[in-house]
Amino acid sequence: GLVAAAFLIVAGYIVLIPLVGFRIATALFVAVFQFVLERPTTSQQWVMQVAIAIGTAAVTYVVFQHYLLVLLPRGAWTGW
Repeated sequence: GLVAAAFLIVAGYIVLIPLVGFRIATALFVAVFQFVLERPTTSQQWVMQVAIAIGTAAVTYVVFQHYLLVLLPRGAWTGW
């Protein structure tokens, strides 16, 4: 159940990175993983999960791209 879902989510993340780019794929990855682990029931929980997903992608991007100078993949579909 949960382990298989985790593998599928990671596989989807790997497929999405070259298509939509690191930032979008990471935000989607975190959001979907959170949803599978604990489905939100209130609007406040939904907002929190979206904020965590976007925040995680943003912080990761800033740390790797700007401080560690690691070139992160841009998406073929988005250029982002």
